[in-house]
Amino acid sequence: SEKKSKMLEEIRQLVEEEKKGILKAAEREVLELMAKVILNIVTNKIPEEVVKQSVTEAWKQYQS
Repeated sequence: SEKKSKMLEEIRQLVEEEKKGILKAAEREVLELMAKVILNIVTNKIPEEVVKQSVTEAWKQYQS
């Protein structure tokens, strides 16, 4: 029936919106975790001089 079809379409739309929200939340969590991991590696495993040199080189490269 038309009423049933309309209800199913509304449910599909709700499910699609929910999926998008879940994907965005997951992406945000992954990006936050990646940032934490990278910052941990940089601060604990790479010598300060290497970080400074890399920043300087990158600065020069992207200024041009």
